[in-house]
Amino acid sequence: MTAFIAIQLLALTDNAYLRAAIWLAHGAVQGTTGFGFWVIGHECGHQAYFGDRFHLNNAVGLVIHSFMITPFHAWKITHATHHRFTNNAEKDTAFVPYDEPSAFWAIGESFPLIHVIPMAIYLLIGFPMYILLNYEGHEYPEFWSHFNPNAPMFRKQDRTDIIVSNVAWGVMFSILIACAVSFGLAPVLLWYGLPLLGVNAWLVCVTFLQHSDVRLGHYHEGDNFDFLKGALAAVDRTYGWPLDNMMHHITNGHVVHHIFSHMPFYHAIKATPYVKKFCGEKYYLCD
Repeated sequence: MTAFIAIQLLALTDNAYLRAAIWLAHGAVQGTTGFGFWVIGHECGHQAYFGDRFHLNNAVGLVIHSFMITPFHAWKITHATHHRFTNNAEKDTAFVPYDEPSAFWAIGESFPLIHVIPMAIYLLIGFPMYILLNYEGHEYPEFWSHFNPNAPMFRKQDRTDIIVSNVAWGVMFSILIACAVSFGLAPVLLWYGLPLLGVNAWLVCVTFLQHSDVRLGHYHEGDNFDFLKGALAAVDRTYGWPLDNMMHHITNGHVVHHIFSHMPFYHAIKATPYVKKFCGEKYYLCD
């Protein structure tokens, strides 16, 4: 529907500025919708969307994430580690907490506009950089990628799954290349690339804010870290009823999702008021 509306509007004008605005609006709306589909793939990665139907969860998750250039099994494995060790400075694999800010961020405190640079990088290409280069992931002595079956973030028994993800990713990338050859690079970038940037932007924005708050603890091995401490190191944030629904409540049901990661989102949002009441303001964080 969004694409149909965009086509109709583009046919009405030759003004370059109006056309650019239409393309950007189309990318934003489709990117938001696409992120909702990405979240369904994320639910499949937790074996939550289809209950205990292991193979169905993996098949659907693989298709959805591969369509959005995400290596499903590789991401699923490191994401599971993130859930086991959330906000553990030594073992978390995504948005690893740091004790000291970098020099770049320290300079940014005096010149806030400098933060626009890393913000743009994070939102637009942060997730691909994490997948390709392990950017902002767990630090290893050597360079590793989510595409490497021998990377230390994976076990030997994960090797086949990583290869399957790589093949599925390669198939989708080949389809995009074939479309670019047949229809031109510009249409592929506009119809597929712009919405994909929107998906990546929402993915980084939502997940970063879920684990970034001055009230959250950052844990080390000597802090008697356990699963529940990590699971409660998350913040529920609401983006308003339309967006929360489009994003399948990964936004405002995230604390429950960390405590009960096998619970599908439509039950997690129902359970949130009860968990909030049980934990109280000291342990349940929201904004």
